[in-house]
This record gives sequence, C-alpha cells and structure tokens, in this order.
Amino acid sequence: MMHAETSPAPLLRLFISTIDSEFKTLHQQIAQVARNLGYQSVSMADWAAEDGELRAWLSLQIDSCDALIHIPGVAYGAEPVNLAPATQVLPAETPRCSYTQYQFLYAQQRSLKTWVIAPGPGCTRDTPLDQLDLDPSLPLAEARQRQHALRQLQQQWLQRLKDQGHVRHQLQDDHALSTLLQKLNDHASELHQRFSQWPSFITCGLQRIEDKQDRTEQGDQELATQLSQVQAALSGVQRHGDPKIDSITSWSQDRLETTLASATTMDIAALRVILTAGKTSLDALLQGQALLACGQRDEAGEKFDLVIQQEQSTSDRLKKAYDGMAQIAYDQAHFEAALAYRQKATDFIEKQADPCGWASAQGEVAYLLDDLGRHQEAEPLMREALRLIEQHLPPTHPDIATALNNVATLLWSANRLKEAEPLMRRALKIDDASSSPDHPNVAVKLNNLATLLWSANRLKEAEPLLRRALKIDEACYGPDHPNVAIRLNTLATLHQAAQRLKEAEPLMRRALRIDEACYGPNHPKVAIDLTNLATLLKATRRPMEAELMMRRALQIDEASYGPDHPHVATDLSNLALLLQATRRPMEAEPLMRRALQIDEARYGPDHPEVAIDLNNLATLLKTTHRLTEA
Repeated sequence: MMHAETSPAPLLRLFISTIDSEFKTLHQQIAQVARNLGYQSVSMADWAAEDGELRAWLSLQIDSCDALIHIPGVAYGAEPVNLAPATQVLPAETPRCSYTQYQFLYAQQRSLKTWVIAPGPGCTRDTPLDQLDLDPSLPLAEARQRQHALRQLQQQWLQRLKDQGHVRHQLQDDHALSTLLQKLNDHASELHQRFSQWPSFITCGLQRIEDKQDRTEQGDQELATQLSQVQAALSGVQRHGDPKIDSITSWSQDRLETTLASATTMDIAALRVILTAGKTSLDALLQGQALLACGQRDEAGEKFDLVIQQEQSTSDRLKKAYDGMAQIAYDQAHFEAALAYRQKATDFIEKQADPCGWASAQGEVAYLLDDLGRHQEAEPLMREALRLIEQHLPPTHPDIATALNNVATLLWSANRLKEAEPLMRRALKIDDASSSPDHPNVAVKLNNLATLLWSANRLKEAEPLLRRALKIDEACYGPDHPNVAIRLNTLATLHQAAQRLKEAEPLMRRALRIDEACYGPNHPKVAIDLTNLATLLKATRRPMEAELMMRRALQIDEASYGPDHPHVATDLSNLALLLQATRRPMEAEPLMRRALQIDEARYGPDHPEVAIDLNNLATLLKTTHRLTEA
C-alpha cells in the first residue's frame, strides 16, 4: 500500500527589527540562534531596490512572519518620507517614526507576537555612538543639530515602549547579552523535542526570562525609592552649601558620591550600584535622577524635560521631574528659575493629606525666596512648615532640625541673632541625638551656630564649635577632602578676625593645597583660597607675597568667568588697594577704574558695589592731590 507523500511543515519566520549600523553583530547573533532552532529570520537588511517600495515590502514580509523581535538602540535611523495610507495600516494619529519603529507598530497592528530587547549603554555598538545618525552630506554643525533632534525622537520612542510595558529584556552590558543568547541556545534541543509549531523558541526562551522579570519588578520599585532618596539628599547638600562660592557644579564625582553616601547613610559602593542601575534604566525619570546625582546636569535636564512633556498633570513622577529641574537651576545659581520649578512641584502636594510632605516642599520654596532677598514672603512659609513638622513628627526627628535651621538662617540674615540662636542650638541638639555626634549633618549645624556666634562677636564660643566641625569632617571624609578645606578656611578666618594671624596661616595654606590637588591649580575655588591667604599676608606686612597671589587669583577668575565678571572686579579692587598701600597709585588707578566699569555695567550706577568702587577711587585720587576729581 502506497502512502501519500506529506509536504514538509513550513518554516516558522521571525522578523528582526533593528538598525544594522548600530547592532549588526547582535542581529547576526540572534539570527544564528533562530537558525540553530530551525527557524528562518528576515529583516530590512534583506530588502533590495528591485523588490519595490521599502514600506510595501516590509508589510509583505512582516505579514508572512509569526513574530517580531525589536532591538531599539540609541540611533533613530532612516524614516519614511510620509506614512501614506495606501502602504500602511497604522492609525491616522501615528506620530513621526523611523523604519524600525514602523516595523514594530505594524506588527502590533497585525497582532503579531512581539518582543523588545533593549541593549543598554554597556552593550557594544558596531558604530561609535557619535557617528550614528550623523549625515556626512551635511556641514558638521548642521549634521550635529539633526543628530541631536533624531536622538530626542528615539529617546521618546524608548520611553513610550517602557511606559506601555513592552520592554521586558533590558541588557545592561555584553555579559547580559551573552547570557540571554546562551540560555536560548541551551533550550534548542528541548524546544525541538517539545514543539513542532508555534509558539517558537521565544515562547519558551524569552518567556521564561519574562517570568523572571515579573519577579524583579519589586526591585525596580525599590530602585525608584532609592533614587528619590538620593535626589532628596542632594537637595539637602545644596542647601548646606553656597553655589556662589562652592557650587556643586565644580565638585569631582568622587566628592559628590562621598557626600551623598554620607547624607543617605549608604555604603559608597552601594550608592554607585544604584546610580549605575538608574543611568542604564529605560525610565527617563530614573535616568534623570541618577545623572543628576553623578553631576551630569545637561543630560539630566533632557531626561526631566522628557518626563515633563509626557507625564499626566497629576503624576508624582512629574513632581520629581520639576524638583530635579529646580536642583539643576539652583546648582547654576539661577534662583528665579529654581523657584519657579519648586513652586510647580509643590502644587502636587495637598496640605491636609500630606502635611509633612507639604511642609518639606514649602520649606524648599521659602529657602529660595530667602536667597532672592524676599524675606517677608519666606518667613511665614518657613514657620508654618516648622509648625506642621513639629506637630506630626517625633521631637527628635532630623526633619525638625532642618526646619529649625531654615528658620534660624532666615532670622540671621535679617540680623535677628537673638531669635536665631536658640533655634540653631535646638537643631544641633536634635542632630546629635538622631544621628550621631560625629555625623556630617552635625558638622553643618556646628558651623552654622559658630558663624552666628561669630557675627555676634562671640569668637571664643565659636572657635570650639568650628574645631569640632573640622574634626568630624576629617574623620568622615579624610584629611584631604574639599569639605575639610572649607572648614579650615572658616577656622582660619576666625583666627584672623581675632588677630591670631600665625595660627591662621598654616590652616589657609593647607586649605589651598587641598583645593589645588582636588580641583587643579586654575580653578575658581583656588582663586578664593589665594585671595584669603593674600589678605592674611597683607595683614602680616608681606605685600610682595600677597601681590603674587592676588595676581594669580585675578588671572584664574578672568580665564574662568571672562574679563567682565563681578568676581574679576573684586580681584581688581583687592589688587589695586594693595598697590595703593605700597605707594604705587599709578598702577592702582587703572585697576580701580576697570573694576568700577565692570560693576556699573553689571549692577547699574546706583548699586552699593558701585558706591564702594567710587569711594576707593576717590580715596586714591586724594592721595595723588587730585581733589577736584575726587
């Protein structure tokens, strides 16, 4: 009896959607896995001009496939000139998209099974990142501008995939990629034995990994919580510093990480793991928070902008993005912009539902109002924030110490020292009890109280507080850390005010050495140290040494800020006064006139700084017997 021949079962087809200029090697590896398992792969690389219009060919090929793997990267790639209805079945409102995005959208519209494999920054590209999406036919500046615009579109696409739950396999580096491919190959024989038709190798291979991914979602939520804590800690670090003197923008990555690890009571290695995980996430908010904590402000701002554009008006994520933008603006001493972002962030918090959250957010707003000199608006906000926090938190909670310190600082700036002092002492007592006597937060409170006492001319009471703050920071950060240099300079300046110049000088010189080693010899922070030391040397009648340091400080600031910056005007005035004191008025006069010109242009003719410049110049003119001009 003859048996009828049976036709062989058709090969299952898999469409691989990626840009070969970025991931040709990865494409080949996945295609090889498919072949090992007995499946046929197809991609846009198989298209030839004689096959007809590309989009029509893509639609035909995807229609013949059983599934599609989409591998999005940094590159946007080529795009259709238009989305003509005759060649696609996408909804009319489909936004601008590249060919690879079109492939994924078309497969989704046709109800094909789709998977997204998202290689992270650690995965090898076949083309350098700065060359992707760069059109060689355009002038370089125009090509870079076009490249930036396409990268923004691709980032929006990645975020859309993430938000819609398509991204299940995020490969952070080549090791993770190799592990994924190896797992698929390991299952090859098992899959051949158990399955003769769809579902294919992906259903058993990738699906197993998807099941594991579900179990890690809780870990993703934990990462979001940790990065929010880091962002809050960064805000606290900013509040305790002065962006005009020691801006976080000038900090090294090591200093920033050390400070944040201490503020969050994390091990520094654990903090670095969290920041790395955030930067490699496809979540724009987590990326922004991690980049901000790594000092990459421009990149962080782009991520926060993306969240602001895409999130719903009531989203907590939107609040965090506004907070991030506020921190970036504050870092750059753009206080008006920082205030606007902070106020937007506070709109998301209801006072009755979350009194402590409202108080914390309003405290941030009040802090910026104080920076802008709007004390009458700031004080009631700060006091209401303190009232709520005291009402809802235990009496030794560190947030109460922060709120007390904020109110005290405001009162201090209004010269209400007697009101400020008990608040600062109470804040110090709380931090002593809630953390430990050797915590950096305690050092900050000690420094604040000491400076307040110094303002009241109580130098003997201030000195032991400053010494304790210095000792804490040396133990916490090490003897050569920039935070230690700040404490050294403060203590040295106090000694100088008390006419203990011999004790002040070695402290200032040590601070200078630390900052030169940390920032380099031509950093503005070094210029401040040089000016401090030069002032001390002038007081000890060593004008030649002082002049050399003042001229070096002037040179650094001119190179750093430009020739017409107020810091340069201050340097010019300092040097001119030294030259005048050493009877060199002809050299001093052009420096004074230039300082006056800078300040008039920057502040206007009626500003107090201009008045000081005019007074200095008039005094000089008197010494040269030019009384009419004076």
